[in-house]
Amino acid sequence: MKLDAVKQTFIVECSELLGDMESALLVLEKNPKDNNSINAVFRAAHTIKGSSGMFGYSGIVEFTHVMENFLEKLRQGKFEVNSDMIAALLGCGDHLSKLVSLFTNSDNYKIDDATVMRGNQLLESLTKTQPGMELKMPDKKAVVTSNNTQSQERNGVSNPYWHISLRFKKDVLRHGLDPASFINYLAEKGEIVNVATIADAVPDLEKLDAEECFLGFEISFKSESSLDEIANIFEFIADDAYITIIEPCGEVEKYQELITHLPESTERMFEVFSEMNVVTKSELGELTQKKSSPEESKVVVAEKITKEGSMDDSHEEFFSKREEQTPDEKASRTVADTAAKFIRIEAQKLDNLINLVGELVINVAKVRQLSEINGDKEIIEASLTMGRLVEEVRDSAMNIRMVQIGESFKKFERVVRDLSRQMGKQIDFKVIGAETELDKTVVEKINDPLMHLIRNSIDHGIGTPEERQKRGKKPVGTLEVNAFHDTGNIVIEISDDGEGLNKEKILKKAIEAKLARPSTSYTDDEIFSFIFEPGLSTAEKITDVSGRGVGMDVVRRNIEALRGTIDIKSEAGVGTTMRISLPLTLAIIDGFLVEIGSVAYVIPLDMVLECINISEEDEISKETGNFVNLRGEVLPYLRMRDFFNVDLTNKKIQDNIIVVRYGVHKAGLLVDRLIGEYQTVIKPLGKIFENLHGISGATILGDGNVALILDIPKLIKHAAELENVDMKKE
Repeated sequence: MKLDAVKQTFIVECSELLGDMESALLVLEKNPKDNNSINAVFRAAHTIKGSSGMFGYSGIVEFTHVMENFLEKLRQGKFEVNSDMIAALLGCGDHLSKLVSLFTNSDNYKIDDATVMRGNQLLESLTKTQPGMELKMPDKKAVVTSNNTQSQERNGVSNPYWHISLRFKKDVLRHGLDPASFINYLAEKGEIVNVATIADAVPDLEKLDAEECFLGFEISFKSESSLDEIANIFEFIADDAYITIIEPCGEVEKYQELITHLPESTERMFEVFSEMNVVTKSELGELTQKKSSPEESKVVVAEKITKEGSMDDSHEEFFSKREEQTPDEKASRTVADTAAKFIRIEAQKLDNLINLVGELVINVAKVRQLSEINGDKEIIEASLTMGRLVEEVRDSAMNIRMVQIGESFKKFERVVRDLSRQMGKQIDFKVIGAETELDKTVVEKINDPLMHLIRNSIDHGIGTPEERQKRGKKPVGTLEVNAFHDTGNIVIEISDDGEGLNKEKILKKAIEAKLARPSTSYTDDEIFSFIFEPGLSTAEKITDVSGRGVGMDVVRRNIEALRGTIDIKSEAGVGTTMRISLPLTLAIIDGFLVEIGSVAYVIPLDMVLECINISEEDEISKETGNFVNLRGEVLPYLRMRDFFNVDLTNKKIQDNIIVVRYGVHKAGLLVDRLIGEYQTVIKPLGKIFENLHGISGATILGDGNVALILDIPKLIKHAAELENVDMKKE
């Protein structure tokens, strides 16, 4: 077993389970009667406990055990959900996350006294939500038969080893537990002398469900361990298995009782015990004489269940049919069915695949170019076919890295809940378009900017219930995150129904900071853009949430680093919307290859609307500067030769205007030559070129030359700025 790989899997699964637990608790707070959410929280805690037990992390196990006891009582309807309980359970989830991180960051897992004390305080706060309630660590559920190891007595068998009988419930695998791991761990505490696998309950192949377990084990175990120590090994799987432990030289009656409770026939178990040398022939005869009749067996089983509570079902129902599952088991089954459709892939492997596909795209372009130079029709046709196949491979590889952005939005629910309560506000948080997909790398890099914008909306945008009621609004504010696709990009909008941005205050602060001139008239968009300048804040007081003027400039810089833009729409007394536009991927795109001077440039194809051809005389004769009449619409444009200072003396030029759009903005780019579509593998520029205006990256062409990728959002913004300057001159 590769422990590092197992450890990494444990960490990832715990993180996912804790995320599911938090989401379920937030849903439960809004709908206290939602049994599915209660079951989801219980399953998450139960699975974390079992997995932690396999690694021997007693601190996590003990803490989760108490949580599980509390949740079990909640599932049984012994008390009702309230906000204090949810707050306490959320705190317990945070503490579990810290315990897991201690394991992550240390080879020698150890919990300090302060952490233990904090955990105890959280558990006490949990019990205080239900006055008079006491939580105790659960008893071990193994069916043990003795308190110590004893030598062979007159009515004992001659077997000198511990005998352990295991029958696993069919859902043990769905609960994240591996039966083999417990047997392997048992081997570390002693010697497994003999083991028999009982597969009698395995159905026919056509009825076999690979997610269900039908196995049992009979084990002869040699060890100096005590009964409690052996029982502890199976403590964490006790809810998912029937366990019997018989001491060395145990009494014949104990083996007879074991056979009575097992689902297999008497003859079958006699055969197994004989082959394992658990009992001798004479002892086997004694067992046969003492074996109860079938009618008596049913009575014994019934009494065993009622009096000792050691088994949940009689042996006739041991492997029950799926249609007889409880609602909780059916919910677990649904989750398992969904999870079975996915596989977990290491992110680095996926990145390597994308890089290889990128190199393949570059080389296919080279092959196509060489085939055209060669002029062989068959080679040209083969290269075109290969190009189409590579394009399909590229799209499939990119789709693998696409994830639903709603998974990233989950963490914001907790932030909104905690901050709103901290600031005495009531906020209804809504997520729209959670199923919208985006490149995983973009999702990871956009999390921090989104978090900052949401915190700002809570702090500055939405007021307290009293403030909102004075302004004639509902006491509960609304904060909405909406994600959708638009012309090959993804748009994320963060909207609130607060008081909106105060234009006069922002402009005043900008003038004080010498970012604006008192004598100049500014549009709303220009005024709102000042909040992205370093050090500018309109907050009346500094809080631990915001107010220092640090953050919004970082937000814009991070978004622009992703080739994105951010716009603000705000109306006084109505609310504010922050609109972020981002490319779907940062790796491979469809591009449109153009030439400016003798240099090739690439424009993202999804931003190209159309191409217009104009003559040199038409352009020179224009008196409107950087404008062109596009079917009655005034379109600002950039002369790219001037923008890049290209010298074209004594060279005849055919000008083409490419109309591009990003978000709601449009502009024209005047280029010298149109080459055509081109699959573009984006290569990042080095740090020395990171501030290059109008360029967002580079790509390698089929002939080995480098083509620069135009930064369309910044070029459109530049064209709009030139338009405003010309209009002010007029």
